Amino acid sequence: MTTPHPADNSTIPQLDGYKKTVTKGEIAFFLGLILVVAGVSGAVMTWGVIALAMTGLALVPVVLIALVLVTFG
Repeated sequence: MTTPHPADNSTIPQLDGYKKTVTKGEIAFFLGLILVVAGVSGAVMTWGVIALAMTGLALVPVVLIALVLVTFG
């Protein structure tokens, strides 16, 4: 009974240290993942905004012509 306890006591800190390194790695991994996701979504958002601006610019003359036709027609 006395032999397993010292073994358990010696293994627990090792497991603790291992767990701490794993969590640090996981934190770094998740931070990297979040950064990648944020970068991708930011790029998608930027392209979406550019696309919206382009369609908006394309629609401006159409809207102006429609307004002119409605007001003077």
